[in-house]
Amino acid sequence: MIFDMKLWNDVTVMNFSHVYENQSMLQRESYQWMDCTDLRGTNCYLEEQAKEQIKKRMEGHTWRGIHMLDSGNYHYMTKLWTDQIHEPFTLVVIDHHTDLQRSFCEGMLSCGSWVGAMLKENPYVERVIELGVGETSLAERNSLAERNSLAESKEEAGVSFFSEEECKGQGIWRALSALEFGTPVYLSIDKDVLSEREAATNWDQGTMSVMELERILTYIIQKAWVMGVDICGETTMSGPFVEQQRRNEKNNRLNGELLTFLEREEQRQYEKVINY
Repeated sequence: MIFDMKLWNDVTVMNFSHVYENQSMLQRESYQWMDCTDLRGTNCYLEEQAKEQIKKRMEGHTWRGIHMLDSGNYHYMTKLWTDQIHEPFTLVVIDHHTDLQRSFCEGMLSCGSWVGAMLKENPYVERVIELGVGETSLAERNSLAERNSLAESKEEAGVSFFSEEECKGQGIWRALSALEFGTPVYLSIDKDVLSEREAATNWDQGTMSVMELERILTYIIQKAWVMGVDICGETTMSGPFVEQQRRNEKNNRLNGELLTFLEREEQRQYEKVINY
């Protein structure tokens, strides 16, 4: 483990849908942009040829940083980034959906199946903690588990779920305080966990506020060593232009706030280590 460096000071912006191009908060010179707008076979499902192209473009970029992944349609990028980690780690996913579905295309990575694929293929993932999962998504997962005995499969082993309601109020502190982070943490945040008042995404959304999200993140960062972070959940580039602008500006402000928050928390984590 490398403790003598700032781990999150690199921000990589993955541009799949052009949605980030009009977000002023992501135009800093220090941010590294990775253009993927020319690739086919990336929207929701990742085709093999596109995967190989993305992996080539990821060369020279590190999982030790903050990664902006575009909309939830590209949340499978968490798997590609964490495939680079070759030490035991815990994956913490803050998401309105479990992303533990079976892929409709056998063997093809998708935005709804990537967590299961990670557990099956990455030997370094010791456990997965999912926070803010909607009741509908949990019910679908439980129904699927009953039909296919997934609860005993490797895809379900070591996964802890905390529903949207469990993340409200004081209950989340009791739940999180019982967790022991024996390995470093990689954080994956889908903004669809937030209410529509706070964020505009292209999936159904939860009811969490930004303040509640940041409280959870602060607790995890204080309790665990966070090695990398990614954020997805942008809006779709469709519909009336004025409405697109309104949704995108809401996310622009939110992304700026989250990046400022994470960079501040990273500095606190770094200072904690060097003063240890």
